[in-house]
Amino acid sequence: MLIPLKKKGEPVREPEAFDLLMECHERIRRFTKLAEWLAHAVDAPLAGVKQTAEDVHRYFTVALPKHSADEDQSLAPRLLSLAISEDLRAAVTSMTRQHVTLEETIGALIPRWRAVAEDASALPAHATEMARLVEQLRALWDVHLHLEETIVFPAARARLSAAAQRDVLREMRARR
Repeated sequence: MLIPLKKKGEPVREPEAFDLLMECHERIRRFTKLAEWLAHAVDAPLAGVKQTAEDVHRYFTVALPKHSADEDQSLAPRLLSLAISEDLRAAVTSMTRQHVTLEETIGALIPRWRAVAEDASALPAHATEMARLVEQLRALWDVHLHLEETIVFPAARARLSAAAQRDVLREMRARR
């Protein structure tokens, strides 16, 4: 839960949908880095390998799908229902299509993470393919997060009404 902080005399600002989406992006980056570490951790202590595999598996199978739903089910339809430029329409459409490619790559990693979470000594058998797939995932995230942070989110913040933004936030919270 996000706790709003304020300076003395400053009004407390409730988080907006875009604040929460950006926090999700920071978690995506953090868990992708953990996945990169895991793929190269063949000499690391087994307990740390196991815990990291469990954490990465849980994040990418439980939390991340909620974030994708936030964008695909709450944000994209509202933007696409507006009279927007073809460039913005293409960016929003690209965002949702990129989720499919990301999910395919994550889908190939999930059984590897699960196997290592169940038996950390299995990492060497999965490390090479895991490293290749995680590198692919990181490259996909670089493009995807840049698109959202520089084009889609600023446009949505500017174009969606305050009521629509509150609805997006309400839907996001309902998914948690």
